[in-house]
Amino acid sequence: GASPSDTFLMYMFCCHIERKKPHYNADMVKRLRTCLSGSLDASYKIGKKMNHKSRDKHYDTTQHSIMNEYQETVFQKWSDGDSHDELKRSLEKLRDIGFDPAIMFTDDPLRILILIITEE
Repeated sequence: GASPSDTFLMYMFCCHIERKKPHYNADMVKRLRTCLSGSLDASYKIGKKMNHKSRDKHYDTTQHSIMNEYQETVFQKWSDGDSHDELKRSLEKLRDIGFDPAIMFTDDPLRILILIITEE
């Protein structure tokens, strides 16, 4: 029998995801609005692993992620270096769509506190 090419499979996968995009977006907004607590973490590990696998300089890359109380990832963002300014703009957008947890956990509370205080 014949098997489909990888290009065809990727095309079909992308078409399926595009059709479901409104559903995924609505589900994520619902999860953000009902989030009671959050856990914010900045990870350099992925960028360092990418640096070992290739010759490009990815070690300055940071992945910011927020997980809700059920350990579901509700937000992920890549930023250059340790850029909390990029994270600040993203948090403002999240707040605009209803993300307002009662409590937020982080491994660097002083930097996040400064970020939130300077926001206003």
